[in-house]
Amino acid sequence: MEGIQTMKSFQLLALLLLMCLPLIASDTGDSLAGSVREDTFSFKEDAPIGVGLFAGPFSGAGISLRLNGASPKEIGSQFTGYFFTSGKGESAGSIGCQLLLPIRTYNRLRFMATAGIAYFSDASSKFRIGAGVLSEWLSWSRLGFSIGLDVITIYDDGTVLVPFVSGGMHIYF
Repeated sequence: MEGIQTMKSFQLLALLLLMCLPLIASDTGDSLAGSVREDTFSFKEDAPIGVGLFAGPFSGAGISLRLNGASPKEIGSQFTGYFFTSGKGESAGSIGCQLLLPIRTYNRLRFMATAGIAYFSDASSKFRIGAGVLSEWLSWSRLGFSIGLDVITIYDDGTVLVPFVSGGMHIYF
């Protein structure tokens, strides 16, 4: 019972963080996100490609490739996957695709709606679809951290999971 309370507290904290960052940024302009120097990129000025790690119930888990739209208002996508094989012939893996719809974009912070589909080979319920919200911020020049709240995830066996936390980090080029 204590584990369930801890998970609910973590999900509430993630939701508050997702909601507060864009609101704070709108009050302070882009100053929260930092001024843009010539040697750094921003979500507003560049259309970066990101490579990193990401995990979520409807986005897949593992190595991630994030392709952002050509402008801050265009839809982006993310492809995530992994595959492992043990010496005993057992294997596990996942592959997922997620659409990223920008809601609000600042120089070093953005807020997006997401929708995706994933396949997990080692789970009892292999296919999942879902939707949620995602907040991403740049901590250093090109390293972005994201945390999402997956509002609804529907499994192929009919199970519905609401809400759940997803997250990751990407290096942008």
